[in-house]
Amino acid sequence: MIFRIKRFDPDSGRRASWRAYTVDARPRMSVLDGLFWILEHADGTLGFRYSCRAGMCGSCAMVINGREDLACRRRLDQMASPVHVEPLRSLPVIKDLVVDMTAFFAKYKAVDPFYVGEDPTMTGPRYAGLSADVRDARGDDRAGLVLGEGGVFACHDAGNCVAACPVGIQPLLSIRLLRKRAARA
Repeated sequence: MIFRIKRFDPDSGRRASWRAYTVDARPRMSVLDGLFWILEHADGTLGFRYSCRAGMCGSCAMVINGREDLACRRRLDQMASPVHVEPLRSLPVIKDLVVDMTAFFAKYKAVDPFYVGEDPTMTGPRYAGLSADVRDARGDDRAGLVLGEGGVFACHDAGNCVAACPVGIQPLLSIRLLRKRAARA
């Protein structure tokens, strides 16, 4: 299978460019597995980020065939060759497929995305939809943050978050509910 990867090395002084690699695709191989194949067999300088390899952390998020997706979840046997892979478009590129997540994590930390309440099934990090969840004791506090600059009104309603969400929730619906809430306030 052919991979076309958008490469960028800030130390080279050159602009980003596309490079093609032929990957020996095997059954059940993911895009992330293909990137590792390239790293190990074709080009040891390829830069990309990953962590859990289970579709939960989002570290391997990138644009695959024109859509934001998680490289560890996207299977090669469900795709046609060539596979186009590029870094996320909304963040500055550090090298190849690695983007600078500083601004993202600053916003993430600012909204304190952890459920506070009595429901034991709602533990761990969550998404902006918590502000619309009546079970969350901190929902009103969070609402001021997600309704501010760079919050839900910065969303373009493309719906990519729904397709790429690793846990199958509907973040776009929550964004729309939060916008309605703000309009009533």
